[in-house]
Amino acid sequence: MEMRKEHKLSTKWINRLLNRSWRDRGRYPLHCQVFIFPRGWRTTLPADMQEWVSEAFLQSRHGHTALVTPVKLWWYPPAPPAAPRQPPSSPALYFARPLFLWFPYHFWHCALLCPRPECSRLGRKLAGAGFYKTVRRVLDIDGYYYVATEYLECNNCHTKVAAWSKEVLGQLDRCLQLQFPAILTYKLACDKKVVKLLREKTVGRSVKDLLRYLSEQHHQAWMSRCLHYLTACSFSSTSTSTSTSTSIFASTYTSTSASTSTSSLCSSGHHPVLPPPPMIPLPSVEWLSTFIGVQDEFEHLPGALNRLSQRLLKRKLVVGAEHSSDGPGCGSCPKCPQPAAPDGMSPTL
Repeated sequence: MEMRKEHKLSTKWINRLLNRSWRDRGRYPLHCQVFIFPRGWRTTLPADMQEWVSEAFLQSRHGHTALVTPVKLWWYPPAPPAAPRQPPSSPALYFARPLFLWFPYHFWHCALLCPRPECSRLGRKLAGAGFYKTVRRVLDIDGYYYVATEYLECNNCHTKVAAWSKEVLGQLDRCLQLQFPAILTYKLACDKKVVKLLREKTVGRSVKDLLRYLSEQHHQAWMSRCLHYLTACSFSSTSTSTSTSTSIFASTYTSTSASTSTSSLCSSGHHPVLPPPPMIPLPSVEWLSTFIGVQDEFEHLPGALNRLSQRLLKRKLVVGAEHSSDGPGCGSCPKCPQPAAPDGMSPTL
């Protein structure tokens, strides 16, 4: 009875440790410290990506989860070895997807106003408030990727807003807006390249044709990952060869049939091989049709480029006028005095 009670207490303590935030990571033993991770990301980011994401750009700073100093937007998983000497323990490394970090306040220290009209009239600014709890999965041409962002909070009304919202993106410069790769709504997320293909008005092309094209690209990328993973697993047994895995996936097109056909491959051999994960299903035609009317910054790109070029031209003219009015001349324009030539030489024109 006492042993059962002690086991229940220890299990309760471990579950409480795993479910709470990793702010107090240094207080617990090392065998209980898996990795640093924001609390909300554990439920929205796939489990096979959490370890490499934590090791890539997250660190513990003063008891809190923070980003590493060499910040960048795109983070890619570590590449699997080209010639592995031992079979992989899991297929997570071969099927991991990239992650896009969108932290405009943390990266560029942008001055952002509160979206509420009462605070924006007073000039109340937003400040960083940690990681946003949800990681969004974005549809791409040959797969999916994930987008993570930060929380921004008003110092006056304490309103919190995500950094990928329209209220925040509209306050950034055009060059920064173009770096955000996706169009996000409340429930939908699609890459701008897919939206551009969706908006192209070609004769005889519809949303179903685009969905068929995306399905072919997704299946081709998924099968190449499966072939790479099963080729690495073939090192576990001499009976399993690369030609076997190639013949299996040459006749396999869908994820359901592939998982059933690889059961014999995973069961053969001395080393237990985990089957590849199923392919993430594609959205419906109605899902893709909702992005036709969504506005983005591509429509305003020519006007933004013209305004930027005019601004740079005016700045260049002002700087040239200041240099010509006072100060030493540059010697390249007629208004500036020419440099004195050495003895016996004529000045160059």
